[in-house]
Amino acid sequence: MELKDFQAVTDLVAENLGVQTQTVKISKVRRGRCGKKFIVIPTWILSTCEEYQIYYAVHEAVHLRYKNHAPPFHSTESRLLKELLDLEIEYRHAYPRSLSVNGQQVYEREGKKKGIDKIKEKVINRIEELDQETIKLYREDWYWADHCPDEVGKYHTYYLPICYRSEELGITDDEAYHLRNHGFSPRNLRFYGQGFALYFDRDKLGLRKKEIRIKAEQRSISREGDLT
Repeated sequence: MELKDFQAVTDLVAENLGVQTQTVKISKVRRGRCGKKFIVIPTWILSTCEEYQIYYAVHEAVHLRYKNHAPPFHSTESRLLKELLDLEIEYRHAYPRSLSVNGQQVYEREGKKKGIDKIKEKVINRIEELDQETIKLYREDWYWADHCPDEVGKYHTYYLPICYRSEELGITDDEAYHLRNHGFSPRNLRFYGQGFALYFDRDKLGLRKKEIRIKAEQRSISREGDLT
């Protein structure tokens, strides 16, 4: 969904509830909110299925009438989802356990441990891919061959990262928060403009050691124009 689609859903809900609609913003936040001037949708929602995105917009718009998750909130939310958008919701506390269309399940919330394990596996696989790319760059390092011929044949120490941004790891900011809260990252997450910085323990995750030694070799292909 695009911004205009979220706006259309919230406008429809506001009209049905007889309240004034608000401008929708999509922002890099952990949770959505319905404030005094804006309804904020987190960017990680865009990576979920369309039905869940619709539910999320409805959920925040219902807060225009009800500020908490008391029974009237849930009854209104489930009614609007069914009447306006043909979505049926099964609750787990304040949020959906599942969403269905015409009896066909389109969204199911995973158990906490199962969800975390899947995210962790995804991140570990991605770090291993990034390690291979980094090591390849180190092995192709031509500096020693061109500038320090006496170093060719010797081993040099390089270091693999212990921190990547959530964007580099292919996970949402919300998934980064979940990993942080379950001990994956020993430090507080920091936002650097393109994703949250996620620190990790290589030993604990069974990844390559941070320090690696690579033998400097004479390059086999001449790269004319490299030297000035």
